[in-house]
Amino acid sequence: MDTQKINIREIFSEVFGVDKDKITLNTDNSNLREWDSLSHVSLIVKLEGKLNIRLEAVEIARMISVKEVINILRKKTNITDFGL
Repeated sequence: MDTQKINIREIFSEVFGVDKDKITLNTDNSNLREWDSLSHVSLIVKLEGKLNIRLEAVEIARMISVKEVINILRKKTNITDFGL
């Protein structure tokens, strides 16, 4: 996969139905009311489809914050710019 740029705020905004400004590195499943188990699955599907990757169960379970999502995606892809 080539080096890429994605806008993680845009992805989270689409999946969770919130304004992009509400998404920060500190956003997690405890402070974003819309982040429930169903929307978590939607986030995973969106990321896997957009980035053409396959996330492992352990990675999916760890994705409970924007910061952790970015950390995992950095390891699985060549993305260097997440738009935050």
